Amino acid sequence: MYGLLLNHLNGHQKIVVPLVHCVAGVSRSAALCLAYLMKYERMSLRKAFVHLRSKRPSVRPNTGFFQQLIAYERRLFGRSSVDMVSIGHDAYLIPDVYEPEYRRTLLFEQRYGRQITLGRRS
Repeated sequence: MYGLLLNHLNGHQKIVVPLVHCVAGVSRSAALCLAYLMKYERMSLRKAFVHLRSKRPSVRPNTGFFQQLIAYERRLFGRSSVDMVSIGHDAYLIPDVYEPEYRRTLLFEQRYGRQITLGRRS
């Protein structure tokens, strides 16, 4: 799937600037942009992620997409710059680029526990 979409995006590069989007602009479109940066800009996944986050801080491809991107990076470059790491007691895996964010969330929860209630404004 990535190959067809990436080739299509690259073919329009000199004519128009393509707009890549999904419902929230956080996971699916971000994964496609990361794959594009790896293939056509020859960026490592880690460098592409840092670059994309500098442009849109809310990007956070889900772990399934990240596993596919890691495999794609290995096919392109023969190695991967991002590893999936285990967190917590569940052995749940996250990309290591999410680890600092995860640690901040843990510190927040340890500090404030369940005292914080998030609600919606009317």
